[in-house]
Amino acid sequence: MCQVVEPDASPLEVRVPLSREGTSGQAVIGWTLQGNGTNAASVTSGDVRAMSGSVVMESGM
Repeated sequence: MCQVVEPDASPLEVRVPLSREGTSGQAVIGWTLQGNGTNAASVTSGDVRAMSGSVVMESGM
């Protein structure tokens, strides 16, 4: 799990490096963004580009 504290004034970009062992078959990694703590419900789709998604690593990569 990666925890990010909201920036004071500017946008924040979080990069998560992904790697895999082996190259056989397709790997799909799902992710979800959710708030944490007392203001968890304050994180909305208006705050970020996407609240969830997936990354696909094709075989051979």
